[in-house]
Amino acid sequence: MLWAGNNSGPWVYYRSPVGARDWVHFIRTAFPVLVFFVAPLVGRANRRESRLSGPLRLWAFYGLVGLAASAMSPRPLDSLYWAFAYLASLAALAAYLRGGDPLERSIQLNYLTWLVTTGILGVLCLVARDVLREAAQSNMSTYGVATAVGGIGGMPVVLATGMARFAAVPAVVAYVMLWRDRLVWRRVVWGGLFAGTCLLMYMMQSRGATIGLAFALIVVTCLLGRRARLIGLTALAAGVIAVAYVPRESTDEIFQHLTRGQEVDQLANMGGRVSYWAESWELILESPVFGYGFQADRFLGMGHVHNTYLYVLLTAGIVGFVPFVAGLAWAWLAAFRAFQKNLPARLGHEAVFAQAVGILAFFTMRSIPEVCGGLFMVDLLVMIPAIAYLALLASSTGNAGSLGSERALCGVPCGRRTP
Repeated sequence: MLWAGNNSGPWVYYRSPVGARDWVHFIRTAFPVLVFFVAPLVGRANRRESRLSGPLRLWAFYGLVGLAASAMSPRPLDSLYWAFAYLASLAALAAYLRGGDPLERSIQLNYLTWLVTTGILGVLCLVARDVLREAAQSNMSTYGVATAVGGIGGMPVVLATGMARFAAVPAVVAYVMLWRDRLVWRRVVWGGLFAGTCLLMYMMQSRGATIGLAFALIVVTCLLGRRARLIGLTALAAGVIAVAYVPRESTDEIFQHLTRGQEVDQLANMGGRVSYWAESWELILESPVFGYGFQADRFLGMGHVHNTYLYVLLTAGIVGFVPFVAGLAWAWLAAFRAFQKNLPARLGHEAVFAQAVGILAFFTMRSIPEVCGGLFMVDLLVMIPAIAYLALLASSTGNAGSLGSERALCGVPCGRRTP
């Protein structure tokens, strides 16, 4: 229901539905609010003791502050909708974890999330197939694909940066499986998925997503062991040396493509983001303690703030900002502690651990030019299962056996420990 409620919002209720398509949007827009009330009932029905891990409890506190701050919003009812949707994501996660062993359930939910993300990416590519085909035959650029593709039910399909975000998730997952999967034919499949998603991101020209993916792959390579680090450094050195033998025209063309042909001053302004940040800071200073509620950047008339931390300050002020940032830092600390205690290897979780950390790294880097984790959207639905898993792993004793699901995924028979 949460995934179906994406790419919608309370504006759907500004007018009465006319046809079947309007009714579909009318109903699915209510899903996140319904989940807010239904998820706790589902969790209690399972009769298992489970609650959100420390980082996500802090994010829930941020959500509650944003809920209360909705009273300060120029459009309080719309702000309440987004507050309920945000808290519903955490409530659904808590209910899901109560369905069995929390650590095992968190891994299952990550797998499900990655599968859903990849599936949606496939649908988006199908919808935008004409644009993608035309780009592949001309300049390899699909920036502004939403305008070219049009919309569904009066709503844009997705921006180019949004498609790049979807592509980054299977790219990280596939990259890890290239190293971990022991079956050759499946490595070929993972390699094809990784190459395809990287090509799609190149075509989308999303600089934030590209830099985020590069950072995520570096982090993942460091986690995958000495052999991966050695091969990675060798490949990097080979690439640097190869640049000297590539014609200057080719390197300039690639650079112009990645930067979308912008000049240095335009890049320094980050596509106008610096101006948005300066404007948002003035608004933050007018209500620094509690903020203005969710979607304050839109409702105050400045548009999209394009930064997670400024968005959180606008939403919940210092009172919500501190727990939100502390929750993100706690997730990274949990990943570090789990790695330091060698828990992924002891439990046979090397693959899923690297994937979860890689996805967290991608969205952490992307949180600078975009809003990630501070608002109900795809980013939040992908981030919270990864954070839940990392926190649960760090708090585990490391005495339990490996999950058969990961062993099977990596081509290792169930019941055998992963060396």
